[in-house]
Amino acid sequence: MNWQIDFSKVSVKFLEYNKITDDIIISHLLRVIKKFRGENISIDLKKMKGEWKGFYRLRIGKIRIIFKIEFQNQQIYIDRIDFRGDIYK
Repeated sequence: MNWQIDFSKVSVKFLEYNKITDDIIISHLLRVIKKFRGENISIDLKKMKGEWKGFYRLRIGKIRIIFKIEFQNQQIYIDRIDFRGDIYK
């Protein structure tokens, strides 16, 4: 599984400021990939609507991750990582 995961500048700043390692985020994204492949994995994942059409939202406790996934290129682009109350602003 050779997936490329790209972080936006905003998401990198959030990780650095809140002292969260990207390993935690990557491990959850690997679970998302397994979920899309059909494995029975319990994960809070929703497809976004409106201006976020084409993106997905992953919930990890109070943190939300908004990302886009491209299966043909095996790429995940993380657009934003933030707390629940701030991410949609």
